[in-house]
Amino acid sequence: MDTACSSSLVAVDLACKALLNGDCDYALAGGVNVILKPEMTIAMSKATMLSKDGYCKSFDSRADGYVRGEGVGLVVLRRLSDARAAHRSIYAIIRGSGVNSDGKTNGISVPSGDAQEALTRRVLNDAGVAASSVGYVEAHGTGTPVGDPIEAVALGRVFSEGRGDAPVLLGSVKTNIGHLESASGIAGLIKTALCLHHARIPRNLHFEHPNPAIDFDQLKLRVVTQAQAWPADNTPRRAAVNSFGFGGTNAHGLPRRGPRAVSRGLRHPSGEPADRPRGGHLLLQLLSPPCDAVGEHADRRLGACRRSACDPAPAASGLGQRHDRWADLSKPHHCTGQYHVPVRNYRYLTDTGVYPRSGGGPR
Repeated sequence: MDTACSSSLVAVDLACKALLNGDCDYALAGGVNVILKPEMTIAMSKATMLSKDGYCKSFDSRADGYVRGEGVGLVVLRRLSDARAAHRSIYAIIRGSGVNSDGKTNGISVPSGDAQEALTRRVLNDAGVAASSVGYVEAHGTGTPVGDPIEAVALGRVFSEGRGDAPVLLGSVKTNIGHLESASGIAGLIKTALCLHHARIPRNLHFEHPNPAIDFDQLKLRVVTQAQAWPADNTPRRAAVNSFGFGGTNAHGLPRRGPRAVSRGLRHPSGEPADRPRGGHLLLQLLSPPCDAVGEHADRRLGACRRSACDPAPAASGLGQRHDRWADLSKPHHCTGQYHVPVRNYRYLTDTGVYPRSGGGPR
């Protein structure tokens, strides 16, 4: 599927609708962008679409073009009821999504602010979400002198309504990793899901002087210039993700904070639930050739676990069950290791490969 720069967020919208219609029980949605040949970069450069200094300066007065980036992103989507029943970790809930088309504009690279505004209003209305309840907007924000003001005005017209004095926060992941083009929408969604999950919003880089074509005060928009906590008054945490492609296809999504992680019923050796903060052991399982490298890696990680006794999760995040895809695991030169590490905070982590001693392996 190809709708240019909005492709991956359009894929998310189609996946959500397939799940709601009962066409599938799981959906994988995402995008990939790899720069293998110079021809596209040359064409974009000749069309003066690229930044001259190699920096993406979204919503800044110095914005002079975008920066090409490479990457791949993929999300696993399930119906909320199914994910809860399976006790899965949920980073965010997509309350609504939608797609529309610009129609005729002044050029292929010129988006339609009216179409973006109409789509945003429709998605909010269909989801039953008030614009004033959205605390952060992940914008397309390519850092172009034409696209940035058009998008900012469209978003500001919607999200300023009923907001009072508190502005909606605005950012673009393109200032951090470049424009992933067909994968840019999924990059924005993943960033936003992590922001919702951790209640923290990263800095929008290279923003020094506001674009004079954008009235940030009237539109009640504020670019995130320093990493900050999610606004305390925005409960539950809600966000919006905007994406558009130069072919005219717009996509918009409304993720909100997911529910708190639910224990999967595993027990501490003492009989207490696995997620209770009390003393115990973690079983760290490794499977990877060659043995010497595994031992060295384990020693480093276990030392970090002991130094971080109050919370082993950051130190143990690389200790999941691993194997080389070409390895013949029946041969003796491959080894496994199991290490019991005393820690003070005993938690079950579904996404790191760290399991309670009495709980067995992954399910």
